[in-house]
Amino acid sequence: MKEKMLGKVTIEAEAHSPEALEKLLEQALFELKLSSTDDNGFQQALTKNSKGEQSGTMGSYSFNCSAPVTKWDESL
Repeated sequence: MKEKMLGKVTIEAEAHSPEALEKLLEQALFELKLSSTDDNGFQQALTKNSKGEQSGTMGSYSFNCSAPVTKWDESL
């Protein structure tokens, strides 16, 4: 029997303006996708657990990604 656990992404952003918030969210998504790139430069559809954060003059963001997992019941 296998059990599939869904992945989860949490992004928190604080910005000084709506435009800055949009830019920070775009940057957080870009960094999240970059963290799922394999050694050959191919994106792997958010298959890795990753965390990241940045702060600067526009504001700050952080993200946490828990990749989907399939667990197998070894007792069967």
